Amino acid sequence: MAAFGPQCEGFLIELSRADPEHRLNYAKALGICGTERSRPLLCEWTADPRAPVRAAALEALARVGLDEQVAPVVIAALDSDDVAVRAMAASALRRWTGPGDGAARLGRHLDDAWPVAISAARTLLSMGGAGRLVLEAQAARTDLAGVLARQMLWEAEARA
Repeated sequence: MAAFGPQCEGFLIELSRADPEHRLNYAKALGICGTERSRPLLCEWTADPRAPVRAAALEALARVGLDEQVAPVVIAALDSDDVAVRAMAASALRRWTGPGDGAARLGRHLDDAWPVAISAARTLLSMGGAGRLVLEAQAARTDLAGVLARQMLWEAEARA
């Protein structure tokens, strides 16, 4: 699939419509070769009743990229009951600086389960000024979320 790239995207989209039972595999495949053409379908799959499908769709969206229609769906996925879905939603927001309250919502997950917290922290660091402001505010905390925020800020300074 990687060799064919976007040329096989249409075929995968059609297969996924004929074979919804295997959406997980199609979401993973679109994460390899998908483009913005896949966004609406992947966005739809973020509401699949199966958590692994939702997580894979979010992972594919992270690769395909977000737009103003998809970002609110990804931000809403931060409220999922499933840790893997929340972690993938946090990762999918990486470098998102468009509309929505993505940075603020990610800041609330610095004390979540570790896969979610670390994804949220790394994504906040990638968001530039808005993410940095959230990390600075969270750094004043005395709990693990504060430690994580301080670590991210330290890493940012070390790289500079």
